[in-house]
Amino acid sequence: MLEVIVRYFIEEWKLSRNAAVIVSMVLIILLGCVCSLSQGTLSGITILGNNIFDFFDVISSDVFITVGSLIMVLFAGWRVKRTDFLDELTGHGTSRTPRWIFTYVWFMVRWVAPIVIIVIMLSNFLL
Repeated sequence: MLEVIVRYFIEEWKLSRNAAVIVSMVLIILLGCVCSLSQGTLSGITILGNNIFDFFDVISSDVFITVGSLIMVLFAGWRVKRTDFLDELTGHGTSRTPRWIFTYVWFMVRWVAPIVIIVIMLSNFLL
């Protein structure tokens, strides 16, 4: 998971790989310390009614995971070519997947998964 952050610093900030790793680690350690301190010393600081740790927990579990999942299924179901999807599903032809399974998975990724993820997102925000 660190690779995404490191890649960002390399490509956007033109840092060397070593410098990008060090900057990423320092930022993660600082954020981790702030989250840890929010259970004690910084417990008086709240964001939308939550301490810092709980705020980051809610944001990551209720927002980032569901939005990321929705983006992935929309991309896989609507942007990836059907043949490429089948190729990935069968491990580039190494697995003989029956055609009905592919049709079922394709339907689920295109239609069912986005609807279910949207319902989960709405329930997270409304409850």
